[in-house]
Amino acid sequence: MPTGAVRELVTNAEKPGEEGSAVTEMQFALLSRLAEVDYPCGARLLHKHLEAAGFAVSEASVSRVLLDLDEAGLTSRAGSKGRSITDAGRQLVRAIRDSRDRDAELARALDINTIEQVFDLLHARRAVESEAARAAAERITESELVELRALLEQHRHHLESGSVGRQCAQMFHRVLMQFSGNPLLITLGNTILSDQLDYLEGVLDVVTALRGSADESPNDHAVILDALAARDPDAAERAMRAHLSRLIGDLKDFAATDNTPVLSRVLRMMQG
Repeated sequence: MPTGAVRELVTNAEKPGEEGSAVTEMQFALLSRLAEVDYPCGARLLHKHLEAAGFAVSEASVSRVLLDLDEAGLTSRAGSKGRSITDAGRQLVRAIRDSRDRDAELARALDINTIEQVFDLLHARRAVESEAARAAAERITESELVELRALLEQHRHHLESGSVGRQCAQMFHRVLMQFSGNPLLITLGNTILSDQLDYLEGVLDVVTALRGSADESPNDHAVILDALAARDPDAAERAMRAHLSRLIGDLKDFAATDNTPVLSRVLRMMQG
């Protein structure tokens, strides 16, 4: 199998069974079994393995799937003894397992249940978003500035009308991350600004409202926007760092005044 084809399979097959993936769950189960043993396996033996793993499939179907894997260069015939996995097949199995391990690790990292974990996330955001602001200042276009200004004005309008404007504030950060133009920063940003973590913005809203600093976020965003418009990377980085440092400070001061139990309850409420 050509190296490029193997690389494409590995790239596209990290989530078996999903639309657009290169292999199905059953194919992955067969490949995994062949990777675990040091002898060839026939369709009958592999069928028994699949049944034990909960797959409702006939032995004839297993034979057809094995032919597909042969054609893809992931398995090879071992005479009358059955099939063995190829180097390309082993590479694919490793790639899928590594991807699943990363996904599980990421899910654990984003399962935020304590105030200490909220602080960890905000510190990570400060590091990544400060760099994103610097990168954006070096390449931002006029149309992108117009988009950010619109989000800022919407945020202010919400606050003036008595609502929080949380979505506008979140979108400001997410859109700015995209405008960095840095694929790695964008990927990191998509994680730390994930929809899965939207409830944490509610925690920060409660804190800033109780501290009387809710109106400061659009002002912070305006400073960031001014630095971007000036195409000043240093100022943009400083402004974003100052903004997130202020949020960290608000949370730290609030927690220090015997309000940690309150914050923990709010965190649980927002998660629910």
